[in-house]
Amino acid sequence: MPLIRVIGKENHKVLQELSDNSLKLDQASVVVANLPSDQIDEIVKDGTSMIIKLKDGEIIIIDQFLKNIQPIRTA
Repeated sequence: MPLIRVIGKENHKVLQELSDNSLKLDQASVVVANLPSDQIDEIVKDGTSMIIKLKDGEIIIIDQFLKNIQPIRTA
């Protein structure tokens, strides 16, 4: 399991540091997962969650990652 750090956008302090396969955000944050990009198979959106699927079959779920994302308008 990769080390995941959650860093607050306002104060730039580490809010959480964990090695778990799921986490829930409760404020605007930067999420840093310590894993090489060649280990990532797919990143998908599911509602307000971001799901990272690794090539070894492991799945990391970040709840509320997309909570306040507004749709992009095109003309």
